[in-house]
Amino acid sequence: MARICGYDSPEHLSQKVIRLREQLFCKAAEFDQIRQELLDQGSLSARETTLQRADFTPVPVAITLLRRPDLGPEVVEPLWQISLKGSRPGRNWNS
Repeated sequence: MARICGYDSPEHLSQKVIRLREQLFCKAAEFDQIRQELLDQGSLSARETTLQRADFTPVPVAITLLRRPDLGPEVVEPLWQISLKGSRPGRNWNS
């Protein structure tokens, strides 16, 4: 995910992106919708959205997320499977 979003490493992304809604998603409303879907369904698979790179350019992606209620009411599994829309299937962009 860090590479897709234009950061040097996952640590760099964690240091720079404090508020996912405003800093990682191109549209705050899209974040809100994904959050609600995740709360309602418990997981999302290959959900298409647009993230914002470090240089503020948009990047269309498909994300797979898993809600972890055992860790807290709104905790999401930190290992997101993210792929660029139209890229090779199965390619893992977690780092």
